[in-house]
Amino acid sequence: MNMTEQEFAKLLDIHGSDAANWPAEVRAGMHRLCAQSAQARELLEHARAFDELMSATCAPPARAGLEADILAAAGIATPAQQLPAARPANDNAPRRWLVGGMLAASLALGIWLGGFGPLAGVGETILGASVRTAALDDGGLAEILDLASEPDGQGGIL
Repeated sequence: MNMTEQEFAKLLDIHGSDAANWPAEVRAGMHRLCAQSAQARELLEHARAFDELMSATCAPPARAGLEADILAAAGIATPAQQLPAARPANDNAPRRWLVGGMLAASLALGIWLGGFGPLAGVGETILGASVRTAALDDGGLAEILDLASEPDGQGGIL
């Protein structure tokens, strides 16, 4: 892969000056560019100096237990002492059974209500009774309703 100085600078910012941290597929391009370009070598030297500066200024890791010692000296309980006792792993089991039982009950209710059949007939019965009541007030409408409700299927309005 042929690499430009801009690509090299970007990869140098991402991966640092150590070639071992670079992806294998671009390492060869990095070495080729550094061999050919003085600007690339200068960028690499600046990155090495920066990496050395950063590693020199990093504090060594704290010893184990230092935080607990400092908190104890200050009279503050450590986070481990402040935590409540661990709950058993199956502590949520009653809640899961409750949710599952409620879902099963709603399913059973739906099946039970579904056993009554479609409720459309109830609405037609109520509607038919109210229309027939209104038809008694008007003689012409009563004849139409009688025609519509005949069992021979000729009407079919109601």
